[in-house]
Amino acid sequence: MVGIALMTGCADNAVFDLEITLPPSSAPTTIELDVRPGGTEGFDVDWAPTSAFPTARFELAGDRPTRVLESIVAESIEQDALVRIRFCPPAGCAGLAGDAAPVTCLRFERPFHRGVRSIYRSTLGEEPPPPAPGQFCSQPPRTVTRCEVGCGDGDWHDVPTNGFCIEGAHVCDS
Repeated sequence: MVGIALMTGCADNAVFDLEITLPPSSAPTTIELDVRPGGTEGFDVDWAPTSAFPTARFELAGDRPTRVLESIVAESIEQDALVRIRFCPPAGCAGLAGDAAPVTCLRFERPFHRGVRSIYRSTLGEEPPPPAPGQFCSQPPRTVTRCEVGCGDGDWHDVPTNGFCIEGAHVCDS
């Protein structure tokens, strides 16, 4: 598990745990996971790693699914989180053109809740195809709504039928 800070400084941060189960791979594959706060950059630009936004790297487990858990810390709870998951050769994606590796893009609508740890769990069914020339995502980014993100100790396995919102209010905010 690697922590990525979207903002730093305030002691009243919010933590968003992202748990993704990645599909088995028939060839050696390195996953590069990048996170950015929504509103600073979109998916249509190359994201160069920085000290504030490092790239997390994972090796796929081969013939079985690989579970990845990232903790994302944010100072502002009013921001979206953008996540890019690249499927790279074993040496990584450095030096590849932006559209040379398959990429899954996710936009999380305001997944942060002050003083409460939030969590999103999902399984990617299969590696996506490479993106079209000039594109940075293999398919249009999937938007994960605020009501699909849970909270608390994460001791749940399925999203409730109505999500984590009741009459428009998120249960983490109550």
